Amino acid sequence: MAINSIIIESPKNEIIKSAKLLLQSKYRKERNMHIIEGDRLVRDAFLSNAKIHELFIESGFENEYQDIVCDKRYIVSRKVIESLSDTQNPQHIIATVYTEQNYTHADGIIVALDCVQDPGNMGTIIRTADALGAKAVYVSELSCDAFSPKCLRSSMGSIYHIPVIKCSLINELIRLKDKGYTLICGHLDGGYDFPSFNKNAVIVIGNEGNGVSNEIASLCHKFRIKMDGKAESLNASIAAALLIYEATRKI
Repeated sequence: MAINSIIIESPKNEIIKSAKLLLQSKYRKERNMHIIEGDRLVRDAFLSNAKIHELFIESGFENEYQDIVCDKRYIVSRKVIESLSDTQNPQHIIATVYTEQNYTHADGIIVALDCVQDPGNMGTIIRTADALGAKAVYVSELSCDAFSPKCLRSSMGSIYHIPVIKCSLINELIRLKDKGYTLICGHLDGGYDFPSFNKNAVIVIGNEGNGVSNEIASLCHKFRIKMDGKAESLNASIAAALLIYEATRKI
């Protein structure tokens, strides 16, 4: 933890301008870092041993965050906090965090996202996967950025509790199937009986508009969620919750 904090009052400061670039996916990828805001998310990151690079604390609130370890600590004006945030009424703390995608393999349920585009859906799915005990979330290269501000907020800190791995999804699914994993996806051509498996399964969630791609669906056992009402489909995150729940019941 830095002993002396630097005070920054202007949003035009170069340190602030550099941190603000992390609101853009391009710079998150280049630097392997992301930006978070709010007491809960920053504390979740810290308590989950995520490596915090910078803390930006609004003047007057610095005593509340003395326990959080970081590389650099800045006391900033309200204008600076507002300039770094993508919300209308930000809280008093913002942090830049190193993005880590290390994953130690563990048996159980894996959730795979095939071209999920809405960050709110993705964050909610990550949160559900965490809550129901999944071991990892694999994210296809064409999916949205799991470390975007909206996705991070929707995950409610779960992104620091469960590995989230961006990958060539088709290659990973083939690898997992060869290792004995049962691949399961929601599909209109599927049956209503949830597929059985030993202990390892991958639940594949498809794109909000088009569902699971044909190439990936061809690798999977197809399951159709029974719906007795008049709605033709479910939101991707709701469908994911039902599928993950069904899978965890089988373990």
